Amino acid sequence: MKHPVKIAAEPSPSRLAFAVSVVASPPVLAIAAMAAVASRHPGAAPWLAFSVYVVLGIALPLVWLFIQVDRGRVHDLELVRREERTRPMLIGAALSALATAALAVGGAPAPMVTLAAALWILTIIILVVTFFWKISVHAAAAAAAATLAAALSGGTLLPAAATAAVAWSRIRLGRHTILQTIAGALVGYGVLRLSI
Repeated sequence: MKHPVKIAAEPSPSRLAFAVSVVASPPVLAIAAMAAVASRHPGAAPWLAFSVYVVLGIALPLVWLFIQVDRGRVHDLELVRREERTRPMLIGAALSALATAALAVGGAPAPMVTLAAALWILTIIILVVTFFWKISVHAAAAAAAATLAAALSGGTLLPAAATAAVAWSRIRLGRHTILQTIAGALVGYGVLRLSI
């Protein structure tokens, strides 16, 4: 009896799209963005502020989300189902506000506080939109990170290309439509552009 032969030459577009989505997930990009800003300031204080932000604004919401998925209250970590996004985003917005306040009160460098506040505003906008439409959080985070990267590097086309790659990955995986990724990218770009 013949068995099907599995050819493992090139990774499929779906695997590549999945890899891009994981590497450029919103938590990863938020950590990278905050680290980039912290690295521009001398001493240990910016990195202490960075640690506080990561714990409060990123790690705690993720731990809460992991627990919800484990208990079966949420289908998956990517929150594919729009109706499951509201509560996690509310938790994320509350903890993001707490993280931003901690940075402001703790005397973190002003650009770090500004970035934290911008990311909080971005979360609030996405939360509001999510009540009636499934906007792409990945595209918003990618565009926000790209806008920051362009500002820090003096402006290149690479961040725009990276944003396009993330948008492609979300469309290729069937997570979002073209319009949802464009809307997310515009919101991410707009919030960061007005903040920096």
